[in-house]
This record gives sequence, C-alpha cells and structure tokens, in this order.
Amino acid sequence: MFGRYHDPHSSVYLLADHLDAILAIGEDLPRQQLDLRALHNAKTAQERRAANAALHKFVDTIAVTELLITARLRQARLQARTVVKADPRFANLIRLFLGGTAAIVDALEELGRSQNHTFGHSEDPITFLRSRALIGEESAGLGGHDQLQPGEDMAIAGRIELRGLLDLVAAFLDSLDMAYELYPLAQEPATSSVQDNAAPSIPPDAPTQTPSARGSLSDALSAMKSSGTKG
Repeated sequence: MFGRYHDPHSSVYLLADHLDAILAIGEDLPRQQLDLRALHNAKTAQERRAANAALHKFVDTIAVTELLITARLRQARLQARTVVKADPRFANLIRLFLGGTAAIVDALEELGRSQNHTFGHSEDPITFLRSRALIGEESAGLGGHDQLQPGEDMAIAGRIELRGLLDLVAAFLDSLDMAYELYPLAQEPATSSVQDNAAPSIPPDAPTQTPSARGSLSDALSAMKSSGTKG
C-alpha cells in the first residue's frame, strides 16, 4: 500500500504512541471482572455495603479506563490531522480513522459541560452498565448475572464498540509501521558483533509501549479537562 519512507514527521511518532497506548489499554480492559455472588448472597447490612462498594469500585475502574482511551483518541485525532498535511498518502486512511472515531467528540464535549465523572452516570451504576453493554439494555438490575466483565462489544463512553475501535486502531498503526518502519529494532535484530555491543540508536520521539495506567477517576478527569475538549 505504501512504500518505505524513512524520514517521518515527528507527528507520526506521536500518533503511533497514542495508537499503541489505546491498544494496550483496550486489550487490558476485558481483564477487569467482578464476581456478583457476594452481592446476591449478602444477608447482613455490612455484607450489602461491602458488595455495593465493590460494584462502585468496578464501575469506577471501567470509567477511568474509558477516560484514558478517549483522551488518547482525542490526541490521536489531533496528530492524525498533522500527519496528513506532512504525508498526503494517508489522506483516505486518516479520513476513515477520523470518521470512525467522530462519535467520541460529542461524548467529550458533553463531559466537558458536565460535572459527572463517567459520561453522565456517576451515581447510577446500573444505567452505566447498560449504556456500556455490560448488561442487557432491558435489565432492571443485576439479577441473573453472576459476573461482570467488559467484552469486545463494550461501548466505550456509550458510543464506540471496543472491538471495532481496536480493529481500526490496529489497522492504522500497522499502516504507519509499513510506511515508516517505526519498529525496526524489534523486527531487524543486529547481526554484527559491533552492532551487538553498541547501544541501540532510538529516535527521541519513538513510540513506547504504554502500560495500562491506573489512577483515581477525579485525577483522570482533571487531566482530560485541563487539556480542553477539542477533538
């Protein structure tokens, strides 16, 4: 699709870094689980409080994760617009990426106008879970569910399906790597003894693998809002 181009604009590395982080965070999301048997079997007030606290903590963790994803998405969209100016070959692919993630702009604008921490459902975990496709749309509660776990059909911010988002991001990142050979060290190990003993030369803006960040929900939200809501 693209020929090799070995002098990428710095925005390419920034874009790749955001895309790589989205993949890392998104792939880690389904590992979050909540066993609901303690909630269903609670008999005392103390047991019910503990089970409800665990439910709110689970929802809070999911909310933090999707905030991280949407914040990275916004930055990726900004860098994508810079990349297309530097390398018009990506015009169609970037148009597809921007179109496929456009729904997140509305969600971020709504969040910027709101005091809520979870795109409008901070005080109602059931509504939150329904809007994220973690329980059925018609579910009145958690009855019939022994466990909560985000799946590939989870709706990030209630707008973008996780599976489709990760597929789009992975395809975009693969195309960038194909065009710019972003990860030559991982793909082409040095063979000479001189190369083996020398410190590898890594571009200063080269993308790094980003771990799934964890922090308080208020910290994540403050970081997002402080950088604005323009997508």
